[in-house]
Amino acid sequence: MRAVAFQKLIDAITARAGIDPALPEDSLRGALLADYLEDALEYAWSFYEWEDVTLTESRTPATHTITLITATANPIGEVLAVYDSDPADPTSAAVELTYTTTDTTLVLDADSHTANTPVFVKFRLPAPAFTIAAYETTRAYAPGDVVLFGPDCYRAFASTTGNAPTSTAHWKKQEIPHYLGEYAKTSVLAEIALSAPGLEQRSDYLSRRAEGQLMSEMDKQWFRRGRHHHYTARFTH
Repeated sequence: MRAVAFQKLIDAITARAGIDPALPEDSLRGALLADYLEDALEYAWSFYEWEDVTLTESRTPATHTITLITATANPIGEVLAVYDSDPADPTSAAVELTYTTTDTTLVLDADSHTANTPVFVKFRLPAPAFTIAAYETTRAYAPGDVVLFGPDCYRAFASTTGNAPTSTAHWKKQEIPHYLGEYAKTSVLAEIALSAPGLEQRSDYLSRRAEGQLMSEMDKQWFRRGRHHHYTARFTH
């Protein structure tokens, strides 16, 4: 996936907001920006089945259970469907299987799935999480903890102490697709404007602009996939 670094987005947002990105980051302001950015990407994540974000991959369950996040495969976020064979193969006549999910596993219905046989899972990668809390070498981290390391954020999927975020056995980089970068910047700027007295109209303008950017990117992906869509997003300045 072609991605944009978390720190690059934060620097661009602060610059557009009239804040010198070279200044030391105020902890409260930085935490708010990270939170705004996380909310923006969470909304965008479920807006459309984005390329590089929505995948269909084969998994082999342990009996009827699939672990959502491991070191050896793409992490599974929202599960959209599970098939008994490859749905992209027109000769497979893929059948959707019944399943449930927990925070850490996907559990297939034993009545519709033969234990230990491979399935195809359609899913979204987990939406990225952000923080300005820098990684600490001596700190014990639990699954789900997020740290800033260099220009990017990383989320732990295994308990770890002393393993830097470059360790793919313990951490997943929180990647931001480049095509959602402009939307993310505009959406965060709308939140900043909303919190400033007298800038409500500016916030509304930016919110509508962000929505237009998101819809425009959706249209581009539809056209790249050779599909026709019933509308094309346009934003009038």
